[in-house]
Amino acid sequence: MEEAKELIEANLEITENGAYNNIEPKEKFERANGKIVIKDNKPVIKNVGIPDGQFIIVEKKTAEAYEIKQKNPDWKPSYSVRAMYKDTEVSFFINGAEAKEWDAIGGIGDNIRVRMNKEEKINTQNGMTYVLQTLSFDLVE
Repeated sequence: MEEAKELIEANLEITENGAYNNIEPKEKFERANGKIVIKDNKPVIKNVGIPDGQFIIVEKKTAEAYEIKQKNPDWKPSYSVRAMYKDTEVSFFINGAEAKEWDAIGGIGDNIRVRMNKEEKINTQNGMTYVLQTLSFDLVE
């Protein structure tokens, strides 16, 4: 029988972006000329996000995710949500599936546990493997 791992609370850096404070729960990669920088056959990580086996807790400040209009109409929409994190109001980006989950869980003022899940996938067009990052949300009772 597998022993259950105890989750550890992560500590994300809060960055200022003009009038807003942001956190990045997902890994973010270094880019040059619009391409991900590769070193030793691996992408160079700019921001670690929520590490495996860890989580953050935020207080929900928006009931629904806000759709961000994309410059290119072929791109899938992304969404932004606002939350209190460590006594600071922050925002962070999520995708469409995550936005549906965010909208459905809890309400304004509720504490939400955020975890990042990684799943290795294979690009069927070029055969290369990549890691799909998704966020999951749980209501903290």
